[in-house]
Amino acid sequence: MIERYVTLLDPAKLKLGLTVFAWVWLRGQDQDTVDRFTAAILALPRGEECHLMTGDCDFLLWIVTRDLDDYRRFPMEHLGRIESVQQIRTEVSMQPIKRTTKLPL
Repeated sequence: MIERYVTLLDPAKLKLGLTVFAWVWLRGQDQDTVDRFTAAILALPRGEECHLMTGDCDFLLWIVTRDLDDYRRFPMEHLGRIESVQQIRTEVSMQPIKRTTKLPL
């Protein structure tokens, strides 16, 4: 039942004050395209979480970074260079209201 033990760090104290959500659309939804995108994401140096989605977008990435200038380089240098990416929409969190790692047991 225990997946792993971790230490939770305070992003603000590490000067990681910006939380960004990147919505990603792929050029196709076939298995090969999804697999190639997934492999590329796993190899990237950034991106705290990545979720395969249903609905409007294909993937949602959660990224914690220093500031908007620091984040701006991520889609240009990494995410946008992944062959299967068609579109990226970025939304910036103004303030975290609730964060938890607890599961509803």
